[in-house]
Amino acid sequence: AAPPGARGRGIPSVLVESYGSARVLAPVPASVFHPRPRVESAIVRVDRAERGIAAARRDRLERVVRAGFGRRRKMLRRSLAGAVDPAGFDRAGVDPTARPETLTLDQWLRLAAESSEPGDGMASADRPPADGAASADCPPAGGAGSAD
Repeated sequence: AAPPGARGRGIPSVLVESYGSARVLAPVPASVFHPRPRVESAIVRVDRAERGIAAARRDRLERVVRAGFGRRRKMLRRSLAGAVDPAGFDRAGVDPTARPETLTLDQWLRLAAESSEPGDGMASADRPPADGAASADCPPAGGAGSAD
């Protein structure tokens, strides 16, 4: 449920956001678990929103997000080396020196569209615009269905 730029932003935050909006309802203390975990827990509500992201595009998004966060404190150009070339970052309008936790869902979708995954059927016409404008299948972050 962490927004872009938050320390807790990670793979689950981005992927849940691709399905709808999430918000923390209540913290769950570590003391209710046995053995006691070393992480914080919470009850999270997800309000599903139709984002119009096709299954093939969602799979590609997941692969790129996982790769991007695979080397969490690294710049994206490093963690996505081999998946997104320098020109792909430019076309996506994403700074290659950014860290993964700073990106919005829209930026992740644009990077996914620029990723090199042969045979996945993602044509350039399916790529969202880099200027931040929404397309029918790529609403702006914080747009319809979000609960900011």
